[in-house]
Amino acid sequence: MAQHLPRKLQYRHETNLCPTEARAFVAAAHTKHGSETRQKRADTSAKLAELREHAD
Repeated sequence: MAQHLPRKLQYRHETNLCPTEARAFVAAAHTKHGSETRQKRADTSAKLAELREHAD
């Protein structure tokens, strides 16, 4: 019978990462995705500002 683990623990269980390594892995992913999101937001703001300038 398959072991049912919470999603948070499942990856760690499958890859045999210790809790500290697992937290570092997740923190790195959050940092990367957060940076990408901030960059997309900045790009969108710049495009909208340019459109507003041309609308005037």
